[in-house]
Amino acid sequence: MSTRGKIFLISFLHWAFSLLFMAFYCVSFKFDYFYNWFLFLTIAAVFSWLPYKACPFTVWENKLRERAGIPKRRLFGLTEMFDRGLKKVFGIGLPKGSTFSLIISMVLVRIWVD
Repeated sequence: MSTRGKIFLISFLHWAFSLLFMAFYCVSFKFDYFYNWFLFLTIAAVFSWLPYKACPFTVWENKLRERAGIPKRRLFGLTEMFDRGLKKVFGIGLPKGSTFSLIISMVLVRIWVD
């Protein structure tokens, strides 16, 4: 598989994990069954970040991007879109690690609502 194909695969898996995470989060407010799955994905995400000190998908994608001569990404796609909007409207950007902070705040909101 080519480097660009690997980048595409990692990006696809990253989006799939993120969408599944968000779906379980939203549905968990209505159905308690999905709350456990949301917590499982949260714990998996947090522990997978420990060895890399960042999201492993982003780290792997950036290593492949560097090898292919493509500019690296500072943030994941969804967070990067939000970051660009903040910069355009307010002239401020999100700090590194903002995705992790978002995950933690989602967990706290979910616990608070429960």
